[in-house]
Amino acid sequence: MVLSTTLISCTSTSENTNTATEPKADGAATKTITFKTKVLRVGYQSSGDLVRVTGVLEKRLEPLGVKVEWAQFAQGPQLMEAMNVGKIDVGSVGETPPIFAQAAGARIVYLAGRRITAISGKGNA
Repeated sequence: MVLSTTLISCTSTSENTNTATEPKADGAATKTITFKTKVLRVGYQSSGDLVRVTGVLEKRLEPLGVKVEWAQFAQGPQLMEAMNVGKIDVGSVGETPPIFAQAAGARIVYLAGRRITAISGKGNA
């Protein structure tokens, strides 16, 4: 089992705002999504670039006017340092690098997500 952590930097100062509406999961109402940037800078490691290769992030953000820029890192600590100094906005690393980054005073936020389906949370054999 592979475990990764997606992190975002808390140092973005962009003033550009993009908005869009997206249907809620139940289809009954919509919600407004607001972005304060035109470029999302994503850090990745060579073993974790599935999202980059498939282009799914660009496809989802393009209608909102957000461009995606990718930066490759050899290891998690280098990615965390780039995030800490504001060179990237989002990155995916293992569980140890963010622990050390937070111990050193880095301001980071952990993200987690999953697709909600009829069988979400159910095991399979």
